[in-house]
Amino acid sequence: MSTSQRQEDATIVRRIVGKLPTRAERAFSLAELMVVIGIIALLASIGIPALRGLGESNAIDAATRQILDDLAFARLRAINDRTTVYMLFVPPTTVNLDGAGPMPTNLAPFRLTGYTFFTKRTIGEQPGRQTPRQISSWNQLPDKTFFALTTFLPNPRFTNAWDQPLANVAAFPLVITNRVYSGAEAVALPFLAFNAQGQLIRFNNFGQPVSGQDGYIQLARGSVFNAPEPDGSMPAPDVVEVPRDNRRYIRVNWLTGRAEVMGDLVIGANGVPQVLGRPI
Repeated sequence: MSTSQRQEDATIVRRIVGKLPTRAERAFSLAELMVVIGIIALLASIGIPALRGLGESNAIDAATRQILDDLAFARLRAINDRTTVYMLFVPPTTVNLDGAGPMPTNLAPFRLTGYTFFTKRTIGEQPGRQTPRQISSWNQLPDKTFFALTTFLPNPRFTNAWDQPLANVAAFPLVITNRVYSGAEAVALPFLAFNAQGQLIRFNNFGQPVSGQDGYIQLARGSVFNAPEPDGSMPAPDVVEVPRDNRRYIRVNWLTGRAEVMGDLVIGANGVPQVLGRPI
């Protein structure tokens, strides 16, 4: 290779190398890094609350499907067994709703979130004979959902039909996991009941079934803490509803016994509650 060719090749190499960025030119400056970090922080602040809201929406949808399925189960069981099936709920109070005495502490963990199914007699039993028993274990709503307080206690802010408390005048023997505590005092629990025709019924103060009134269940988003005291007693639960007064309504038609979603309630800008239809 001649000297002129070597000089020409060296010139070409210098031109190529000269176009390559130096180490300093390949790195990011501090200002550029701060801008990127700021953009990431901004996107996170926007996206994380949205993801949290999505999770809460999924929870209320799951709770809705669970309640609809279990209401259908209670209705079908009443028809098949030709008896009355009760869907029992545990209220937030620490005393029986009839004021007879304190609520059993083993029911306290299910306050506002638990329910079970109960019947006083089954198919094939002699007329007048009753064998009270639970026909399912205690069920609980998914996390971050609970039965709204208006399901059990009246609220003067809401006077519409779907915010009235469930019936609770009937007294039930204390039944826990299929064991009947016959010696214990009867417990007054809120309930929905289906007769042998699959219709929704209530009971008057004399224990007689009455019909003609739809039933409503209100589901809310939030948390319920049923923590015992150091002495073992169960205080009133801590309830956090987020957002407040934003709940979903399930209506049970008294004539057919079938349940459907009414929609979600929100408090408008004028402070007036509104139920918005929202299929799932």
